Parts: sequence; C-alpha cells; structure tokens
Amino acid sequence: MLGKTSIHSLIEKKRNELNTLADWYGYDSEIVLAKSREVDDDINKYYSLVKRKRTKDNK
Repeated sequence: MLGKTSIHSLIEKKRNELNTLADWYGYDSEIVLAKSREVDDDINKYYSLVKRKRTKDNK
C-alpha cells in the first residue's frame, strides 16, 4: 500500500489529468467521470491512512 505522501502526489497528478480531460472532453464525458472516480478513491485511501495514523497516535 502507498504511504500518505505517495497517495497525495498521486492525487495531485490525477487531478491535473482530470482537469485536462475535462477541458478536452467536457465534464459529462465517461472518460472524465472515470478519472474523477479514480481521484475520489485515492482521496478516500489518503484519509483512511490519516485516520488510521491519528487513531494509532492516540493510543
């Protein structure tokens, strides 16, 4: 599994790709929606790691 820093970098890269795709194809394109779901999944992974670390640090 990727660490927080790696996931954060991946999110930024995919956000840039998402914006470029949206410019090319429009926001309702299936390509754009698929990339958006990828970004959402990565954001959820990131916050899961953050939450897990906070829980571990509070013990």
